[in-house]
Amino acid sequence: MIKKLKAITLMETLVYVSIFGIFMLVLIQFFLSVQFSQDKIYKELELEMNQIFITNHFRETVGENFSFEQEDNTAVFSNESQTLEYKISNGSLVLVEDGQEKVLSNSKALVTDFSMESVGHNLAVNLTVSLAHQGNENITREFTNLIRVVNYEED
Repeated sequence: MIKKLKAITLMETLVYVSIFGIFMLVLIQFFLSVQFSQDKIYKELELEMNQIFITNHFRETVGENFSFEQEDNTAVFSNESQTLEYKISNGSLVLVEDGQEKVLSNSKALVTDFSMESVGHNLAVNLTVSLAHQGNENITREFTNLIRVVNYEED
């Protein structure tokens, strides 16, 4: 009795390699899409962290008993003891206090718009800031906050 040896033919090998190649292509495409989504989410998170920092700064620094003036792209808050000047400089939101500049936005956030509008006879200020990400300017964030600047007492 002659025993016949079984082997994989060239056609079967090509089919196996093709199936494996298709599987790897789908897997690589999946990982690339996850990486792209994760990168976009990370950049959006960086802008959100900038928003939170700027919002908290205004809530803690600019409180009641401040007067407010808007000059071109500069907002000035002042009271008896200090003057705070906010402006956009080189794509960053900058605070000028006692002649010293402090950058309020992260280096990855580009401040594209900064405006303040007086509300209710200078009782409050409506702050609007627009941010874009340095790495991808299509990723943007705009936020508005109401900041109380004058202590209003009813008679």
